[in-house]
Amino acid sequence: MEKLFEKYRKRLNVFAIFKSILLALAIAFIVMGITSSATWIAKASITTTLSLVCGFGGLTFFVAIFPLYFKQFRPTTEEVAKKLDALGFDERYITMYECQDKTSYMAKLQREDAKKSLSNVSAKRLKFSVAIPLIIMLALSVVFAAGTTTGTILSASNFSASIEDDDKPPEDKKEYFTVTYKVFEEGTGTIEGDLVQTVEKGHYTTSVTAVSASGYRFSGWVDEEKNFLANQNNPRAEVNVQENMTIFALFEEKSNSDDDDNEIGDGEGSGDKDPELGGGGEEKPEPGESQGGGGEGTPGGGEGQGRENNKVIDGTVDYKDNFDREKFEKELLDKDFPDDLKDLLGDYYGTLKP
Repeated sequence: MEKLFEKYRKRLNVFAIFKSILLALAIAFIVMGITSSATWIAKASITTTLSLVCGFGGLTFFVAIFPLYFKQFRPTTEEVAKKLDALGFDERYITMYECQDKTSYMAKLQREDAKKSLSNVSAKRLKFSVAIPLIIMLALSVVFAAGTTTGTILSASNFSASIEDDDKPPEDKKEYFTVTYKVFEEGTGTIEGDLVQTVEKGHYTTSVTAVSASGYRFSGWVDEEKNFLANQNNPRAEVNVQENMTIFALFEEKSNSDDDDNEIGDGEGSGDKDPELGGGGEEKPEPGESQGGGGEGTPGGGEGQGRENNKVIDGTVDYKDNFDREKFEKELLDKDFPDDLKDLLGDYYGTLKP
């Protein structure tokens, strides 16, 4: 019987080895997935994870393949007979296998008939087949091992965190500049406000104010080479900062002509004298009126100069009559402006007299 079935057994052995490999791979992949999950929980490094996953997976494969072949898939003589009968021989060979030790005349005839028919059966007629559950098990184990191992490696390399960081610009990618305010010549005046400000690129500084010392007047804002800057507002703030900046407040000593412009004229006022002043006192000028001796003139008869720091942009109308700071600040809060621009405008409104 063994010799009769030899060529068929060899073909079935090839099938058995292949099935053993498939099932051993499925078991190995499951072990790899479990190992990678354990390394993820333990927060192991990438090198350690790969070493353990590959080590345990390979060991499991070689340990499992031999028992699977010899205990599960290696074909016996009876299984060879059944495979041959499945080709359409109606249990002829399984009957021959069961009656191989019988010596009756009928048993001998049956064996002779089976041998004769088997001589015309090619081993290639035995087709390879794999059970569907084995294929499904192998596919799921591959997905399990690949998914857990990939996730563990990505976690160890902080890959997920780096993707989130790319979506949100980190602090260290933002560009900042320093704006510094100084007095060009010490002792001539001071600057009120934050003198050194660190500003993100494209943003704004808070406002600063140049205040002259006694005997000096504010001349303007200049650079290190004493060149006057385009923005001469006082208070001033830098808008859309694009570089490091150093800005100087320039103060000049007052000249005699400056003192004469600020003196009060001695001429008579244009209005009636206040009786409370003894009949000879001068009328106290209202804000915006000239302070010269004439009702409408300065000492010299020229047109009077009002307090320009208490005027709106046109220089003729008092703030107290036309400017409601609280109203403007309230309207500012309702505007769709960036917060830093609102702060800048709020600082500007704060410098205006109510």
